[in-house]
Amino acid sequence: MVARGFSYLYNARASGRCGSELHDGGAEEKGTTRITGSESLVRLIGIIAGIIAVPLSIYLFVAGERSRELTYYVNPTTTTIVKNGQSSDIHRLYRDQPVTSDLTAR
Repeated sequence: MVARGFSYLYNARASGRCGSELHDGGAEEKGTTRITGSESLVRLIGIIAGIIAVPLSIYLFVAGERSRELTYYVNPTTTTIVKNGQSSDIHRLYRDQPVTSDLTAR
């Protein structure tokens, strides 16, 4: 019923009728126009473009989202803080036990 109503209004506008002439209650429609082949082709192209455009827009929106990824870098060089065997005022303890090897930092 909705499609027929839309068709009736479309046909009424195309034929130039307006106002009370739309609701004349007559079963016979005067001045109706037919959709030509080129108009149906345009509608078909529009439908196909819409079907393609909606998923494509969703995909491009998701693909274009910026996201942050956690990255880190460990410097591979080691720095010697205290060498074993050299005198130093630093006392090195690990779990209350003295450290006897070199103390390095990365």
